Amino acid sequence: MTSYRVMKQDEYSDTVIYRLGCSCGNPECDLVLEIDCDPKLHQVRLHIFGNTAASIYWNYPKWYQRLWRRFKYAFHILFYGEVELHSEMLINGKEHIDSIIEVLEEAKQSIETYINSRPEEK
Repeated sequence: MTSYRVMKQDEYSDTVIYRLGCSCGNPECDLVLEIDCDPKLHQVRLHIFGNTAASIYWNYPKWYQRLWRRFKYAFHILFYGEVELHSEMLINGKEHIDSIIEVLEEAKQSIETYINSRPEEK
């Protein structure tokens, strides 16, 4: 069961996908949790997807400072293949937290059911 600002998007035999809504109401801030199981490796993987943006407006009031910052990000990606970004999601109140915990518990049960239903491999 999903609840406050949490929605189950899809479910497969070994994967469950949820959308966690940000309290700001903007869907661009939402996170997608994909929880999947690999019984051969005895691993459960948690993938977190979300939109991240380069923080060019914070502390850069002039347009040319923001442009320079964008160039720095672009060149860093070009030469190093990575750039450090961050993202945040607002969680509003106990109900929202309880919904996220409930989703993780539901995903845990789904994965346990999947693992237990598979025949033993030799």
